[in-house]
Amino acid sequence: MLYTFSDAEKNRWFIRQMQQEGARRGHLLSLYLVDQTWGERDFSACDFCINRSRMARISREAEALGKISINNAKTIRMANDKWLTYQLLKKLELPCMDTFLPGEEPAYPFVVKSRAGHGGSEVFLVKNDEEYAAVQEKLADTPYILQAFCDEPGVDVRAYVMGDQVMAAVKRTSQTDFRSNFSLGGQVGQFALTREQQRAVRKLQKVLNSDYIGIDFIRHREQWVVNEIEDAAGARMLYSLTDVDFIGRYWDQIEIRLEERE
Repeated sequence: MLYTFSDAEKNRWFIRQMQQEGARRGHLLSLYLVDQTWGERDFSACDFCINRSRMARISREAEALGKISINNAKTIRMANDKWLTYQLLKKLELPCMDTFLPGEEPAYPFVVKSRAGHGGSEVFLVKNDEEYAAVQEKLADTPYILQAFCDEPGVDVRAYVMGDQVMAAVKRTSQTDFRSNFSLGGQVGQFALTREQQRAVRKLQKVLNSDYIGIDFIRHREQWVVNEIEDAAGARMLYSLTDVDFIGRYWDQIEIRLEERE
């Protein structure tokens, strides 16, 4: 199991639970801490890697050696670059917010996002030239995108997708912030996906063939539009609202992948 140093510290409980459930099933799950200087490593002794580092190149290494990577390199690359996510959504003809690269700014107000950000970090609402200039200064060394501002801010839905199954969906709302992330104080409740949202999930899964992702929807012009794909999605909202055995389902998915390889 691969984590960055900072994320491993935040997810100590999850890591420990994954190791304990793996041991119960006869699997030894070792934790490896990685950073951006990760060099080529020897994956020959492992059966699979759970890549929670958001670094697609690590999964490409493992896959090149015939090892299973959870998630696969394609999913990690697409989900952790918001510009690539947008291009995929447009290719699949899924509803999404108009998105631009710097130099093609939409009308104010619009949202500026780091291309590799997650959890609501490095996301800014700008309403004028002065605010945009301040954000550009903050992101001077960080690739970013510009996104049209939805007309129902402060609300979104996350679908938790394990393999080809939606485990649950959660609606998040905020009365004080245009971002509704749970980690930023958003309020949460269970939600039943609409037929259109289910269709979007199926289309994305058919292309990505991911093991576990979160798919986020926001509201615009009276419909749910796909906002982002979360590769290393957390599960705190699932535990707070449902009795889904997330750890067990995760290991079930890993064992399905191992059986498929055999």
